Amino acid sequence: MNRFSRICLLVTAVSLIVIALRSIVKPQPVVGAGHYEYLAVTTTTLAIQTELDRHVAERWEPAAPLYSEQPPGVTLSFRKY
Repeated sequence: MNRFSRICLLVTAVSLIVIALRSIVKPQPVVGAGHYEYLAVTTTTLAIQTELDRHVAERWEPAAPLYSEQPPGVTLSFRKY
C-alpha cells in the first residue's frame, strides 16, 4: 500500500469518526408531527437522575424511558412545546 492510499484511507476513517461522534456528543432536537419538540438522550443507569434534573430544569418534560439490555442502558425522551 503506497502513501497516497494510506492518506486516503486515513482521511475517510477520520471523516466517518467525526460524523458518528457528532450525533453522540451533541444530540439534535427532533420536531414531531404535533406541537411538541422531542429530544432523546442515552445515558447510563447511574446518571438517570442527573439527566432528568438537567433537562427538566431546561423546561423539557419527560415523555418515555426506553430500557436496553446493552450498554449504555437507558434512553430518555423528552418533549416540550
